[in-house]
Amino acid sequence: MAQEQITIDFNVSQAEAYKEDGMRRALLSAESKNPDWAAQALDMLRRFIASHSDPFMVEDVRAFAYREGLPHPDRDQAWGAIVVRAAKMGIIVNVGVAVAKDPTRHRGYTALWQRRINQ
Repeated sequence: MAQEQITIDFNVSQAEAYKEDGMRRALLSAESKNPDWAAQALDMLRRFIASHSDPFMVEDVRAFAYREGLPHPDRDQAWGAIVVRAAKMGIIVNVGVAVAKDPTRHRGYTALWQRRINQ
């Protein structure tokens, strides 16, 4: 019996647009409850990397920020906007992927980040 080849057509630009829109909406939601949330979250990321030179996941930064008193956003996707901003600013760099520690992520892969040297 011959096997049929399955072709999957991924629309990368559409997927990227959905990702950007999701982060934007999550950030708007977070800032509707706490107008300074993005600035506070970025500050927490800066504080976290000041004392962590090893690669890290965003879930590590979130845990640190919440312990330090940052309010939880409605959706954790708001952190995506913070990480993208920090990467564009040259504060952090993506160094690979790792299996998420958070059990709600079902052992899925997540980005691994590291502070830039001299940050």
